[in-house]
Amino acid sequence: MFTLDHYSGLLFLLLTDRSTQTARSSELTHFEEWRHWTCETLVAPMTRAARFAFQVVLTLIVGLTIYAALHHLGRGESGDSVAPLELQLVRLRDEGLHHRIDVYYPQVGLPFDKAIKAEVEDEAEALKEFAEKYPPQSWGATGPYSYTGGLRWASLDSDIVSLKVALSLFTGGVHGTSYVVGLNYDRVAGREVTLDDALGLIGLSLPQVSTGTLLQLSQNKSVSLLFPEGAAADPNNYRTFTISDDSVTFYLAEYQVAPYAAGILEVSFPRLAPRD
Repeated sequence: MFTLDHYSGLLFLLLTDRSTQTARSSELTHFEEWRHWTCETLVAPMTRAARFAFQVVLTLIVGLTIYAALHHLGRGESGDSVAPLELQLVRLRDEGLHHRIDVYYPQVGLPFDKAIKAEVEDEAEALKEFAEKYPPQSWGATGPYSYTGGLRWASLDSDIVSLKVALSLFTGGVHGTSYVVGLNYDRVAGREVTLDDALGLIGLSLPQVSTGTLLQLSQNKSVSLLFPEGAAADPNNYRTFTISDDSVTFYLAEYQVAPYAAGILEVSFPRLAPRD
């Protein structure tokens, strides 16, 4: 059974500065002074009931101190268990008489690697087949056709990994088409981040994001908001997003809410402060 001597020893070890703990514990005089003060000066004048109450309080202090230390250690081990990511850019390049492909896409060792690899390779193969079947001169188009772009931004050091890939496709006509692919993965949960997850990070519902989007766009004097329905509270309107340490950014495609000249529009919402 633990006595007051035991508790005084535990408190001595817990409250002593770690950097000098070894030196102090080897010097018995320090410990003896501590034990004498707790057991003789502080405890001796107490009644039996007071000593029991004091022992209960010491038990709580020691228990809470040990719990806090283990909780902090557990959090550190959890964070350290997430292996650092290594970003690699894979370049897909192919040129022919009627096509030009030059795309570099990211690979970071997460499940979405397969998705972005498949999307780029499938789009490139489709462009090559289109160029072979419908060469530009066969229908008076300008050429060559092209598929270009790649990684534009990445956040790899947080629990949520997020990457922005911007791509452009030209298949004749007046101009090509540009679009953004958002890749988001929660390393703690071990799954891709959904739209509902993103909304949770900013503490807003989809209708609130819709209202905020229209407000931000209306304040941008360079944007003619011709198609407000493109910012309605429809999950398809907000399926492309990226996540930084302090905000969630949604990407609105060309023609989604404004003319082609406006390009791809971005609206950002601040993330909620993390809870301790």
